[in-house]
Amino acid sequence: MSAQQKILLTIWTTLLVLFRPSVFGLLANPIVFLFFMIVSALIVYSRPMSVIKVNRNNFLALATIVIFGVYVLLQGLLLSSSKITVIKSAIIVIFTPIAIFYVLRVANKYFIMKIFIYIHAILCASNLVTFLLFFLLGGNVDNLPVILNLEDILGISIYQEGYPLSVHLLMFPFTLSWGAGNFLFIVETYRFSAIYTEPGLAQLYLITAFLFTYFTPLKRVKIIRFLLITGVLATFSTISYINLLLGYATMRILSNLEIRQIIKAWFNPFRLIFLSIFFAIGGYYAYGKVISKLETESGAARLYSYQTALDKLRSSPILGQGYYNDFDQEQQLVTVGKWKVSEQFIGLVGVSYQIGLFGIGLYLLCWGAGIRLLANRESLCIYIPAFITLLIAQPNYNDVFIFFLLLLNTSQFKVINTEKKVTQKTLLSTHQ
Repeated sequence: MSAQQKILLTIWTTLLVLFRPSVFGLLANPIVFLFFMIVSALIVYSRPMSVIKVNRNNFLALATIVIFGVYVLLQGLLLSSSKITVIKSAIIVIFTPIAIFYVLRVANKYFIMKIFIYIHAILCASNLVTFLLFFLLGGNVDNLPVILNLEDILGISIYQEGYPLSVHLLMFPFTLSWGAGNFLFIVETYRFSAIYTEPGLAQLYLITAFLFTYFTPLKRVKIIRFLLITGVLATFSTISYINLLLGYATMRILSNLEIRQIIKAWFNPFRLIFLSIFFAIGGYYAYGKVISKLETESGAARLYSYQTALDKLRSSPILGQGYYNDFDQEQQLVTVGKWKVSEQFIGLVGVSYQIGLFGIGLYLLCWGAGIRLLANRESLCIYIPAFITLLIAQPNYNDVFIFFLLLLNTSQFKVINTEKKVTQKTLLSTHQ
């Protein structure tokens, strides 16, 4: 790969993560789209057209996404009151997957994955510095050096009355936060959101980057994984702990690595002590998070939003009420306890009334085609965090990154065995 191609792919991957739900994408998604398409064209046309081979599975996966995009465009123009927003979103939904499709045909996808990993590892390293400063400065968030309050630039605010630190703060050296969390239920601190609008969305990118490290050859991979894990933990997001556990467990269980070999590789006193402490603290913390989530206004608000969306869906179940319907109007917020809830924006269930059951079916067909045609048993773990997040936690079903995952083609991916020497010895002894 030439230096020029590496530069273009680095820019392309950076633009990929700058799409909404990044803070920059929230502000200027059309600009990101324009540059993304330009760089995609440069990458494709920098290679001979004979190199661009289109196989049937890739094309079918792309076709399902384009069909979904055409559906939301026509349905939105027919039913939605926010037609300009519908057109802008549908253009991105239709054309970015086409660009991704062709770039992945000619580019080294492992290089793209490496850049994706490095971007998020660097952000996590910044957060680690900020978190250490937090303790050195007395465990008080107010003492941390704030570079910028991004609410002033965004021109909008998702501040929630009574919810601490619910503003986007860019802190030294380059750590974006939104909201507050409790470290071990003792110290109140900020929640890490990388470059995204909130921690619940940041965790998807961080966990995906972490899982990518098991399929991409990397130098100093243990350091990178450590940084990514610290970033995931610093989101203080319930869904992040669920996704991390399920993604990692699925990767280990469904990979070709024998479970007994993994157990043998990790069976020594030091590792057992470390794992015991880790799972004891982690399990206690995760249990506390889930229980507290269900017992507070936050859990009640989510359930209320699901119910409200389903009630709206019943009035127009097949086609829904319109893609991004009422999006351009002032949001109708409902107060549940101390929370002000936007009824439609919690999980795929929350937006179901907009695109209807037919739209939900088309969208799930995109997932079915992407996984059935372009994934394998070992790479299935890569898709789990994204699917769980969009299903119950976030309305990110039409984000560009989701379409990137569905078109990545991981059918040839194999888990890189970090315990290679141990496994080889085990295999030799078994055959002998």
